[in-house]
Amino acid sequence: MQRTVDTDFIGNAWIDDVTSLKGMFDYWWTHAINSDTTHDAIFKYCNFVNDSSTGICDQSMNKAFDEMGDIDIYNIYAPIFLNPDQRNASGTGSINVFDPCWQYILVSYLNDSAVQKAFHVKPTTWSLCREALRLEPRNGVASFTPSLWGTAPCDKRYACGVELKLNLFISASASTFSSVALIAKLQGQWYGPLNFNGTDHGDTDGRVPVTSSRYSINTLNLPIETAWRPWYLNKEVGGYLEAYKGLLLITVRGAGHTVPSYQPQRALTLFSSFLGGILPPPS
Repeated sequence: MQRTVDTDFIGNAWIDDVTSLKGMFDYWWTHAINSDTTHDAIFKYCNFVNDSSTGICDQSMNKAFDEMGDIDIYNIYAPIFLNPDQRNASGTGSINVFDPCWQYILVSYLNDSAVQKAFHVKPTTWSLCREALRLEPRNGVASFTPSLWGTAPCDKRYACGVELKLNLFISASASTFSSVALIAKLQGQWYGPLNFNGTDHGDTDGRVPVTSSRYSINTLNLPIETAWRPWYLNKEVGGYLEAYKGLLLITVRGAGHTVPSYQPQRALTLFSSFLGGILPPPS
């Protein structure tokens, strides 16, 4: 008898502005990126609920970026791209080896006229970070519309789509974004061990860190069905998980924002388990 699995999968998701911003700055602080002084000032002077920043708040967040230094915010322990001339162009590449130059390779490929012709697309100039989703109210209801961030820098220091003051994906006229209510509504429609919503995280992602999702999930007040535990691949810890009623939080150890780029085998194990409606192995 064929069985269907009703699931939804969210990877490193920005679920709620308030809890996600708090989780992001807590992650930076607990991972020795920010000082006690800067962290305390952000939580004292910044109002994440209504985005009403003050001068001290702006200064504190600017300071947080200055203290971070030149690292890849999407994987705080990964090497950074320094010079395109240093890259070994003769290399064949491997899914098991992360290439910090991938952004430039991808942009060059997508802007190749022969590639665009093969895909039957009109001549287009693609860049990695120019287009973002912005939340705008329409008839009293918040909705997503495409928006350009202009010349928002895309390099090792400033994350794609992140303005320095961290008005993340929100227009000045929009209300604070949150998908917690939607997740709660969908969660109530799923029952049984083969029906769950999953959110996964690379645990070295500083842009949408696991702390942000944990804070967001905690607002749902869901009962825990499987307590926090490690999951394994080839006798090594692949990450950690906690299963709630209708929702699963799972991490991938040693992975950044784009999990398969850093840990392809662990990502495959996680996704295969998800499609099978089972939890990854506990040993």
